[in-house]
Amino acid sequence: MLVLNNFIKPKYFMSNTRHYIWRLIFIAALIFATIGSAVIGSVLAQSDTREIGAGGLPLPRFATLKSATVNLRQGPGTHFPRLWQYRRRHLPIEIIDEYGAWRRVRDQDGTSGWILASLLSGKRYVMLVATDTSHAVRRAPDAQSGIITFAESGALAQVLTCQDGWCALKFSTAYHNGKARQKSNWFAPATRGWLARDALWGVYDFEAQNFSASR
Repeated sequence: MLVLNNFIKPKYFMSNTRHYIWRLIFIAALIFATIGSAVIGSVLAQSDTREIGAGGLPLPRFATLKSATVNLRQGPGTHFPRLWQYRRRHLPIEIIDEYGAWRRVRDQDGTSGWILASLLSGKRYVMLVATDTSHAVRRAPDAQSGIITFAESGALAQVLTCQDGWCALKFSTAYHNGKARQKSNWFAPATRGWLARDALWGVYDFEAQNFSASR
């Protein structure tokens, strides 16, 4: 009987040991996954440090001009002097303050003033920044990827998504120095391609997927 007990106990001990080891591995994996998710979530949350404005949306944030003619005023009201008149639909504008139905904005040149919120759209567009050469629009988010076409400074494009320092864009009109080419095949209808994020004005570094920001 003693021999039998001595024979059974080691097997029982080994079986329990394996059971406890697998339980420890499972618990460790759960802890690692939980901590990893928390760390990643914390990093992502810290990447967007904007304050929430009076309207419940982050400040600053980007929007675009809804119509082809929009007045920029010195203050939040039609009785304030007009500083400038924008004549370009979809021009990206950065909202930096709010007052009632008015938004204080800043354009790509740093000019600031007030625009009525109803004249702004949450549809996101970007402007290609000024460079000495044309921008190469690529097939994929890679500097070695094939070139679809070239876009000049001042062109506007709808931003679709961004990743790893690149943004996918949709071009619908050809522009040269900010002026639309009415009769041109420079861009095929709704041409899509990728450009490096640092070649664009109208998108933040931390933005990736959500480009439906409200005005």
